[in-house]
Amino acid sequence: MKKLLKRGDYNRIEEELSNLIEDLGLTFFPMNCYEVASLLFIELKTYAEFLEEDRGFVVSKAEDGFTIRKNGKYIIYYNADKGLERRHFTIWHEIAHIYLGHLESDISYEKMEEEANHFATTALAPLPFVHKLGLRDPWSLSDVCGVSFTLACNVLEHYKNAFQYESVKNTILKSRISLLLSYQPREREVV
Repeated sequence: MKKLLKRGDYNRIEEELSNLIEDLGLTFFPMNCYEVASLLFIELKTYAEFLEEDRGFVVSKAEDGFTIRKNGKYIIYYNADKGLERRHFTIWHEIAHIYLGHLESDISYEKMEEEANHFATTALAPLPFVHKLGLRDPWSLSDVCGVSFTLACNVLEHYKNAFQYESVKNTILKSRISLLLSYQPREREVV
């Protein structure tokens, strides 16, 4: 798949995430997607909360989750049958769609998805913390950040590529995210 985002797009998305962190007064990494949704007055509902006859249709159209706006409020529906890491990614992904204004946007679906994926990935495993915590293998990154093994591998590949360039490395290490958040080991969530 061809990359639709440019370096400036990635920087803008990371800046938007930093703005969200600052606006909500978040201070600890890893961040809790359920807490963020609550602070943004976004309702979270599982697919099981659909009427039985509608559930199959919804899962066939959106396997992991989707967002609707109803009576001026956002509702994120997510598939609770997915693994914990996938659910967290899905909720962050849907928060990104809301926060980045995608539901009222005319940019392509593919670009919206790339932006939301980058937002969610950065929220879950920001490169400054990957570096600061010395997370150099996918197992430790997955454990500390609460992400899937596949996402951990992708983040580490991005980290390796980014840190080849001194200017990119310095930008990452001086990012607002690392200034706004302090590491606090996450509590294990019951599945």
